[in-house]
Amino acid sequence: MIELRKIGVIGPPDMVEKVLLLSSEYPSVKFVSCPYENEKLAPKIVKEVQHKLDGILFTGPIPYHISFEYLKIRKPWGFVPYTTTGLLKAFIDFMKEHPEKLRKPISLSLDTLKENDVIDMVEEIGLTVNRVFVKEYDPTQEIFPSFLRFHVELFKDGKIDVAFSCLKSTWKELKKQGYPAFLVSPMRNSIRVAIDRLIMEMDYEERKLDVAFVLFKFRNKDDFLRKKDMIKVHDGLLDETHRWGGMVVHQDPSTLFLITSYSHIHRITDGFKVSPFQELLDEVSGELSMIVGVGRDIGEAEKNVREAEKIVEHRDQNGVYLYDGRSLKKLEPGSRERIYTKITDERIMRISKKLGINPINLKILEENFLKVRDGFTSDEVANVLKLSPRTARRILQRLKEAGFLRMVGKKSMGKGRPKHLYIISKEEM
Repeated sequence: MIELRKIGVIGPPDMVEKVLLLSSEYPSVKFVSCPYENEKLAPKIVKEVQHKLDGILFTGPIPYHISFEYLKIRKPWGFVPYTTTGLLKAFIDFMKEHPEKLRKPISLSLDTLKENDVIDMVEEIGLTVNRVFVKEYDPTQEIFPSFLRFHVELFKDGKIDVAFSCLKSTWKELKKQGYPAFLVSPMRNSIRVAIDRLIMEMDYEERKLDVAFVLFKFRNKDDFLRKKDMIKVHDGLLDETHRWGGMVVHQDPSTLFLITSYSHIHRITDGFKVSPFQELLDEVSGELSMIVGVGRDIGEAEKNVREAEKIVEHRDQNGVYLYDGRSLKKLEPGSRERIYTKITDERIMRISKKLGINPINLKILEENFLKVRDGFTSDEVANVLKLSPRTARRILQRLKEAGFLRMVGKKSMGKGRPKHLYIISKEEM
């Protein structure tokens, strides 16, 4: 009889129960309930149970970080992330419970999530908002009092109509004091992703995988463009390997491969959540597939890549895949640190350093939109820069605030909300 691996689930009782409801989807794992009444108790529980488990899943990032401060990780740890999907559910609950507050623009406060993500979500759902106050998680501060004080002071100053909290203890205390408050909880899909990731990390820990073999297959039928893409990726990878070690090999006219450490690939993929070198891949003009194989040595890692190649022949060949000899996982696109080609324009580099914007993006933006005098939208910029609309909006906002762009009106986009039109200020850029 195969012994089931044990994952301890640490969090508030209702969130632990929410995770356990998915246990039937993981027949090879036994989930152990480890509830607490307060986040501060998380390190004590971990210390008591860690030696009995194969992995630990926290139901949110805060108990994970609190435990990380006090304890040494002896088994794979993971946590369920808070996302704007959970925030959307909380917004819907608010609108159902307080429809009268929607008659005029509202002001709200929210903790834990990143400010830009919150603002983007508010814009995307079309909620009419006056002001949004956000307090991101800060590991240097004591969580409960700082979050509670943040919301309460805003209520007392009359600056907000409603509060949203990712911390259950903060939400409960706000409700106790009579303030309109709503809890942001992870959705089931976020829980599944966290469990899958933890199980994969448990596999790696158990098998001591040390090497990553990364295959890049360029599929552009135009020989010149394919060679151009390969040179761009090859040079970018060489620059990176000088910093963190590794080897880049030009195998044939359409194939490169990279040999590096498992730990490095694990880090730059954010724990195998997103594809590595994503923004470098976004600059490739033609079709490209990437397969990451991991193993105990180079031979095993390369063998896993070759096996994965055969599997993905009948799938999306332009995807990014990870294979460890057992399971094939498709990695989602993600915004990773860009590998730059050299920019020699000192003016562009000054703006880049001042605003924290990729110099390549600035150069492409200028080349494509400097002469556009009737305005361009964030969607058009996203398409040209090969970035997400959200990232493009952030770039334009920074340039606007610094005086390099001007808003000149709005453009109707059919059924959606009108998009802002921008032009580049010649005298500044």
